[in-house]
Amino acid sequence: MDAKGVFTAIVIGLLTVEVTRFLKTRNITIRMPEGVPPAVSSSFDALIPLGVNVILFYFISLIIQKISGMIIPQAILKTLAPAVKAVDSLPVIFLVSTLAQLFWFVGIHGAALVGAVVDPFKYANVAANAEAYMAGRPLPYIFTDTFWAYYIVLGGSGATLGLTLLYLRSKSKQLNGIGKIALLPAIFNINEPIIFGTPMVLNPIMFLPFVFVQGINGIIAYLLTKWGFVRASFAAVPWTTPAPIGIFLATLDWKAVVLVFILLALDIVLYFPFFKIYENQLVKEESESKEADLVAHVG
Repeated sequence: MDAKGVFTAIVIGLLTVEVTRFLKTRNITIRMPEGVPPAVSSSFDALIPLGVNVILFYFISLIIQKISGMIIPQAILKTLAPAVKAVDSLPVIFLVSTLAQLFWFVGIHGAALVGAVVDPFKYANVAANAEAYMAGRPLPYIFTDTFWAYYIVLGGSGATLGLTLLYLRSKSKQLNGIGKIALLPAIFNINEPIIFGTPMVLNPIMFLPFVFVQGINGIIAYLLTKWGFVRASFAAVPWTTPAPIGIFLATLDWKAVVLVFILLALDIVLYFPFFKIYENQLVKEESESKEADLVAHVG
């Protein structure tokens, strides 16, 4: 019932479903007469899969303990230790951040794809940090789910909260309108209005910042955390919590809040030149469209 159990819960959760599916597809269940109510019948259907799963995994547990002297969670964590250490590193954080945005750029939910791989590690890391914090030990990990939500994807995938603020001052009616609509969701780390309203998907002008800005956020936040300027996160906070509040609750460190605002200012600077190029293009198109409509109206 500690951080080591997270991986076990995931592995056993996957395997028990497969065992249950195997038994049900072969009708290895207790079948009740037709007159039995469905609610009662379904409860009997689960008895054999339940018994098989309990016996199977208890037997596996005994074998692992006999061979290694460790219970299943300890054995799994020891096996995955190199992967855990690798994920909690600067190159992997930048790679995962960039890969997620490359998927997003072509219209695929990149955060969901890479999350399927790294989320178990992030959740296990924050659990281990919480355990260490309660015991008064140094926090062992940096890359957690709150690190991702409040430093890397600040305002949503692509770290677009800074871009949203730029939109609010845009001369383009399209971008200004998107900014007004997107501001409130962006504060809560939701940025579909930006991604699909701009659009960011397949937009060559926005490719570089959209793909790489959140990775730059990750590099800066990782190094400052590793060097001890800010505390690593040790509490799980819902990712939709506004970043300054969320990171403070996750770290109980006011300097982490300052870091959020520094990253936000940096994101504005990094997005600005690309935003201006795109804004000028849209302003020109909007002006030409207005002139065409005026000519058509006069004609």
